[in-house]
Amino acid sequence: MRIDWTRRSQMAALASAALFVSAVAPHAAPQTAVADTSTPWLLAGPAGTGSAYGTSPALAKEDRQTAPLIVAIPSDDPGSAQSDPVPSAAAPNAAAMAASAATQPTPTDRVAAAPLSAAPLSAAPRRPLPASITGFTLRGEESHADFPIFLSREDAQQGGLLWLGLESDVSVMPEASDMAVLVNGKLVDRFSTGGLQPRPRRIALRRSVLHPGWNLLTLKAHHRHRVDCSPLSTYELWTRIDNSVSGVQFAAAAPATLATLPLVPLDASGSFIIRVHSERRDPATLAAIYDLSARLARASGASHARLTFDPPAAATEAAPQRTTAGIALYVGNAAERARLGWPGATAANDGDLATIAGAAPALAVDPNDRAAMSRLIETLRIADADLARQPMPEAVVTHMLDNRTVSFHDLGAASSDFTGRLFREGVHFNLPPDTLIADYDSVKLNLDLGYRAALSPDSELRVRVNDRTVARLPLGRQSGDTLRNSPIAIPLTAFHAGANHLELEATVTDAADRTCDPSIQISGKPRLLFLDSSTVTIPKLARMAQLPNLATTFGPGGLSSGPNGTVHLALGSPEDAVISAAGTFFLRLARDAGRPLRPVVTSLAEPVKGAATIAFALAGHVPAELSRAANVDPSVLDALQRIASAEGTRDSADNIDPFVTHSIGAIAADATAESVNSLDIWQQKFTSEARKSAFSAWLNDATQALSRIGLNGRDTPIKVDRDTSLLVAQAVPRDDDEPTTLISAGSAASLEAETARLTTPAIWSNLDGRAGILKTDGIESVAAKTSYFRTTRPADLGNLRRVAAAWLSMHPAVHALIILGLALAFGTFTALWIRYEKSSAMHDEESVW
Repeated sequence: MRIDWTRRSQMAALASAALFVSAVAPHAAPQTAVADTSTPWLLAGPAGTGSAYGTSPALAKEDRQTAPLIVAIPSDDPGSAQSDPVPSAAAPNAAAMAASAATQPTPTDRVAAAPLSAAPLSAAPRRPLPASITGFTLRGEESHADFPIFLSREDAQQGGLLWLGLESDVSVMPEASDMAVLVNGKLVDRFSTGGLQPRPRRIALRRSVLHPGWNLLTLKAHHRHRVDCSPLSTYELWTRIDNSVSGVQFAAAAPATLATLPLVPLDASGSFIIRVHSERRDPATLAAIYDLSARLARASGASHARLTFDPPAAATEAAPQRTTAGIALYVGNAAERARLGWPGATAANDGDLATIAGAAPALAVDPNDRAAMSRLIETLRIADADLARQPMPEAVVTHMLDNRTVSFHDLGAASSDFTGRLFREGVHFNLPPDTLIADYDSVKLNLDLGYRAALSPDSELRVRVNDRTVARLPLGRQSGDTLRNSPIAIPLTAFHAGANHLELEATVTDAADRTCDPSIQISGKPRLLFLDSSTVTIPKLARMAQLPNLATTFGPGGLSSGPNGTVHLALGSPEDAVISAAGTFFLRLARDAGRPLRPVVTSLAEPVKGAATIAFALAGHVPAELSRAANVDPSVLDALQRIASAEGTRDSADNIDPFVTHSIGAIAADATAESVNSLDIWQQKFTSEARKSAFSAWLNDATQALSRIGLNGRDTPIKVDRDTSLLVAQAVPRDDDEPTTLISAGSAASLEAETARLTTPAIWSNLDGRAGILKTDGIESVAAKTSYFRTTRPADLGNLRRVAAAWLSMHPAVHALIILGLALAFGTFTALWIRYEKSSAMHDEESVW
């Protein structure tokens, strides 16, 4: 059944006033709360008028981060004096805002108020919230999002502010919907959501709830629908965080250094952005930039990092817009940096960042200064090690599971006394990248939950894995029920190597939902109790890599690099957007690898033999050899190129020759890079030969034999449509045991932007199969029918048994033939044995006579 969501939303808006005037007036919560009397913070910058968020239209988004700000820092000392901050010229509405704040009620369950210190302090730029695996939208009746926030000792001791710019669907009922804000598990604010939110909400972060290092910010949304109480209507409920005006803000801190990279503001997407300014595009310099950028990103602790190459200053008509997000990386000698507009006065590779007023901190490096580069890398290694010693909140840690039982609490879920109609609670975890997925075992759930009496007969609990329903549990007992340690078996084939999402979804409706009384919406009774003591048990897994598989290759701890950490990146054109896309992709690999990686940059004109290769090329310029190696039909690439042309996004790629038109085209002439590359390939080839075992070789030979006679089936073809923006495809060439991965888009601009979107935690965790097709609403996976097996660990009898069982479950025809053959052999042996026994008996009788 197709539902017109727009019409439903319009009906909701039209009916809301008449429906709730008499029914919910006694229960209505304040809708315009900005601050309470316990937190009379005064901020001058974003308090103006004229835009959706109370900021003058003339004030750009980036300027909001650096606007003049007066902050009265809350003190936990009861004896400290309380005084009003001195307003500034930049704060024309400060008095009005303070008066408005004084009229708001104070929640009873909030952290105790504290007096304000007397001295107003200037503020550092706002630091947007980091990108997370759940994104910036809270959906459904109950939802939560967790964000790790790093604080210096000074930030934690002084306290600060949290800005929240929120947008809710029109169907959200303000009288029955709210959002709770918790810091390290302590409630600091609760307010109504839905309706018009004219400007970002300001929430005091008091030092009593903060500590140095990683802190956990949790946003919990509670939504109820205005006019519809059906489970289907809950998909209309959402609140989106506008990260361009959201984030944390503290008093002005000391200038940023390489040791304090986690305090550098992220961009509006929650990414740590590195803007590279360099005249050089040769392979050795690009490899050095990728390596240094990866170390900077790791030392920042960011969940997502992005690399972008800015064109030389001479190539731009106007100076680039300044931003406080991320860092600027100037690469070259003193003369080159001067031409690039290097604003700092410090020498290159001095081991620290240059502070630039109103702009992001900058770092200057000269790749030719080997000693200084070594010192810089060592400084970043120490910074990364120091950051690793800071414990990350458990709620944002994604665990690697194998032969383990863990509770939902350990996976980041929380107990819930649910009063709505559609309960949803999900957890994320990783399986080892070399996990062999097949029907040789199952994952066990043991649930602790209860549901009340008189629920509808169709009420049920559904278990969903990676967006597929894999199990159901009826909740229709009229007297209600309590389930303790209730077991549910989930097929192992529902999971995949790398990141997985397990979600519990329960429909709990009753007769009252038909009338949808607003008072019941507001003061609903609990219908379902879920306890986070519920557990997930992962069995002992078969461990042998199965390729092609994007999750196996690029997942946490994946096989994207060689044994010495080398990653081969082949670039198809010299445009900065293509170079940026490769750099962003490498930053994601380096973050997830858990060890240092070393990039080697080549061109498609000089393919690397005997090594895993990741190629970046425009759809219209993919060589036929590369498309065959990645198992992509040329018609798919042609379609991708036509899509870009039809949308008007195709750039001047057709007028660009291959690499030879740019300095990076000198790749083959770089003797140093070629020498290193050859040694890497030599080492990787012999290590690869050592990885091969007789057992894996037998599996590969048997799999190829089955493919030749058609028992394995054919690979599902890759299909793109006008919603496709990026293609990631992988295959293992027949004459090689290392995978080739092609990343392609219709234009260079699309390749850069969509690679950045691909590597965000929310999408990256869904990579799987032999190909991924990135679309507006997510990524689609294409499974592989034919596989290549690679040994990843020392021989172990138990693991070999599990691998054999997994391989047989993948090939049921072979399994059936083996069983039939054994049955025939047993029958033949039995018949021969009986004949022998009869013959022996007759011979014995003749001997007696």
